[in-house]
Amino acid sequence: DYDAPGGRVANSWVDLSAYGAGLAYVGADSFVGASVKRTETDYGVPFAPGGEAVAITLAQTRYDLRSERPLALGPVERLRFSVGHADYEHAEIDLDTGETGTVFRSQGTEGRVELVQGERDGWQGALGVQGLSRDLEAIGEEAFVPPVEIAEVGGFVLQRLDRETFGVEGGLRVDRRRLSTADARRAFTNVSASAAVFARPADGWFASLSLAHNRRAPTEFELFADGPHAGTGAYEIGDAGLKSERVTSLEATVHWTGARTRLDLHAFASRFSGFIDQSPSGEILDDLPVYRFVQTGAAFTGGEIEVGYEAWRRGEATLRLEGGGDVVRGETDLGRPARTPPWSLSARAVWDSPRLNAELEARRVGEQTRTAAFETPTGGHTLVNAKATFRPRADSDLRLFIEGRNLTDAAAREHASFLKDVAPLPGRSLRAGAAFAF
Repeated sequence: DYDAPGGRVANSWVDLSAYGAGLAYVGADSFVGASVKRTETDYGVPFAPGGEAVAITLAQTRYDLRSERPLALGPVERLRFSVGHADYEHAEIDLDTGETGTVFRSQGTEGRVELVQGERDGWQGALGVQGLSRDLEAIGEEAFVPPVEIAEVGGFVLQRLDRETFGVEGGLRVDRRRLSTADARRAFTNVSASAAVFARPADGWFASLSLAHNRRAPTEFELFADGPHAGTGAYEIGDAGLKSERVTSLEATVHWTGARTRLDLHAFASRFSGFIDQSPSGEILDDLPVYRFVQTGAAFTGGEIEVGYEAWRRGEATLRLEGGGDVVRGETDLGRPARTPPWSLSARAVWDSPRLNAELEARRVGEQTRTAAFETPTGGHTLVNAKATFRPRADSDLRLFIEGRNLTDAAAREHASFLKDVAPLPGRSLRAGAAFAF
């Protein structure tokens, strides 16, 4: 347990500022809008005893343009267009010496054009293309990835037939991704497809069954990483020979809505060929645990449930009781996968009225002892959260809010986090403020 004295986690501070602006023209059946957003944040990375105190200073500027307008082109009735550009940079700074270890810079542009079909006798759909171009550069003695140029282009089609009591839908996507460094070049062509059937056998009931086969190209980090990564507190080693990850998934959904009750059930089973896992190896390099990107067969199963009951209503005021739970299990040819979340259960009481909205929630997360090799188990925990929003008038655009998280100040760790053994989840916190929409 690496918690600092006094219940504080060393080097867990954060300073964040974000601001932006946007302008849009909205017509009767079309719009065009542009926005810019700037984010600047500095934060510390928690570390184990004997480790280095590292801070991250990060800045990103993002520009976006979106538009939608009518287009009479056979069955196509609308054209959607979007393009975005982002300039990103973050530096890893040694707080003991003030020296900058690694600087990451990324510039990228992505765009999407979509042709939307008008609905005809329950039939609707869309087709389009999207592309991405991004340059990533890591500078410094501890840079753990080489400079990489990434280019991707893809085309897709979606179709849906809805006959009120039943329907079918499907999708197809083809994309090509190229990653280039000074010493290597990898290219991947992937085809993904999905199909589903659904039915509404009676009022309030909806059921669906879907089958999908997806392929994903490995990322630049999975292929080329080789060095210490301060953000995860690990020495990461990629594999330039990785192939595309392939998965076939079957998912079933049942939804029921009654006069005062609702129920949602989801279950899935997925089988991977070439599953890419970032797995602890048990090695130590540069005083950091080594995580290697490995490829293996894998299978995951899981499900979730959500229930709600309207316990009381008077006029526009209601009190709802809600609950839910989820679970996932996984196995790979190399053993249990790393960072698999444990089961969780939640219960909520929700009050809604024109001037006051409030929620009280308790969430129980189980312990996780089904761990990968060299991975430590994680204990269970219960978090209690509450929040309330008040409007001075029912039609007011001014909202006053207060939110409390982890009200019992429980000790809790997120099993999926790389830093779970160093940094627990935050303790009791309180936040209050005002928001005005115009």
